[in-house]
Amino acid sequence: MADNIINLINNIFPIDYLTHEDLIELIHILETILTESISKSSKPKKEQEILKQKVSNLVKLVNEEKYDEIILDDVENTELQNAILMFISKRLKKKTISITDESTDYRLLSHKQFHFLYLIQANLPIVSEKTNIISLVKNKKKFIQHCHSLIVFDRNDTAQSIEHKFDTLFMEYFDIFIYCIEDFLDINLVCISPDKFGQKNSCIKKSFVSDRKFLTQRETKFYYFDKDEWYTIDYLDMSTMKTNTYNEIKNEFSDMRLKRLIAQENERELLDKLVVKYEPTDIGRKLPVIKVVMNGKTVRLLVGSTYNLYLYSKDDILNDTNVILGKIDVIDINKDEHIGKGNIRWIEGYQEILEI
Repeated sequence: MADNIINLINNIFPIDYLTHEDLIELIHILETILTESISKSSKPKKEQEILKQKVSNLVKLVNEEKYDEIILDDVENTELQNAILMFISKRLKKKTISITDESTDYRLLSHKQFHFLYLIQANLPIVSEKTNIISLVKNKKKFIQHCHSLIVFDRNDTAQSIEHKFDTLFMEYFDIFIYCIEDFLDINLVCISPDKFGQKNSCIKKSFVSDRKFLTQRETKFYYFDKDEWYTIDYLDMSTMKTNTYNEIKNEFSDMRLKRLIAQENERELLDKLVVKYEPTDIGRKLPVIKVVMNGKTVRLLVGSTYNLYLYSKDDILNDTNVILGKIDVIDINKDEHIGKGNIRWIEGYQEILEI
């Protein structure tokens, strides 16, 4: 499907990452690619002449800033992608960059699919070194003891059984182990995959179900999982063509934007429905109790650390038998009178559970 060059470039990375001079250089590369393609084409001579005229107009239209008039078809769009990759690779000095090929030095995560990684102006998120996220744990014995102390695994789990899960079933208990690693090392981990953890509208997978658990004062690490392999995600500075970790270039704005995006993506798992999950750290802990009056009936609920609402049973200690009912957004609370206002988002069928 034909589209103008601005929209097509935005699919790879934001157009405002390019200066006018960058755009001219990119167009020259595209012009060369298309000219060579035309010369090898089996199309009738008349059609070739039309294409040649179109190519000769590219630089003219860019100089006149008539970007909307540069319309490319599907084949030309593919060549534009190649031109962008050549443009970046040329500056990297003998390095190559790709969108999909794992054998290249860097893999560019396109803006169209991974828009939430474009957090810092003119810095491109790239998949670079192969790694293993488990290697973050340097002292396994202390880590397993820490996991056991957090009470986030099954109540019957021992340190030995947790170690077995860590060694042999890490991906099956991924959410819990990632939470434990974050807590053990005091870092934020953002793990991304195009399919393994992909939600229906997103590729972000976090152990935390709320932005309130993303701590901006912590170091943040990005990891990419594809075809049973882990990779680090770094940022390529387009002005210097040097790679940096997110922590080397992050700022308050990028942290806050990432925090907000994580909250949004985790709440979009089932299209427009809110997904509420048990917060592992709530289980086994004493939680605040609130009373909500509905249809003349007073209902007691426990409020979790991420504002989950659990049905009160015998006491204010949460266990895995407490039914989860929704989330609450606290608007205002009078601490002296213990009265407050808030919006509650209920799960489907909550009336039957509460018998109201």
